[in-house]
Amino acid sequence: MMQPVDIAALKTATRLLVQDVGDLAAAASATRVSGAHIARAYDRQFDTTLAPIDVIADLERVGGTPRVTAELARLQGHRLVSLVAAQGRMGRSVAQVLAGASDVGAAYARATEDGRVTAAERAAIITELAELAAAVEAALGVLVTADETE
Repeated sequence: MMQPVDIAALKTATRLLVQDVGDLAAAASATRVSGAHIARAYDRQFDTTLAPIDVIADLERVGGTPRVTAELARLQGHRLVSLVAAQGRMGRSVAQVLAGASDVGAAYARATEDGRVTAAERAAIITELAELAAAVEAALGVLVTADETE
C-alpha cells in the first residue's frame, strides 16, 4: 500500500508535469480529462485521487519529461534510463545493457537492505541477470555486425 509520502511525491510530479505542458487548460486539451480532474490529481487535499495512467502518458509525451513515470520507478527502487539519446541500433542496444545493469543493481540493493537474501530475492536477482545477459548478447550481435555508418 502506498504511503502518504509516496502519494505526495506523485502529486508533486504531476504538478510539475502540468507546468511542463504549460497550465491546466493546456494539460486538459492534451488529455481526455478536464482541468479540474487534473488539478485534483495534484492537489494534496484529494489524497486518494491520482491521474489515470493514459492521462500521465499523454502529458509526459507533450511535456517532454517522464516526471510521474520516473517517480513511480523511483518508488519501486528503479531509475529510468533514456533511450532517446542513444542514436541508432548500436546506441539503443548499449542503452538497453546499461538499463539492465541498473535493474540488476536495484534488485540486489532491495535484496540486501535487511542483511539477508531470501530465495525469492535471489530469484529476482537471477531473473534480472538473465535479462541483462540477453541484452548483452543482443548488443554484441549488433556491434559485431555493424558497419562503419551505424
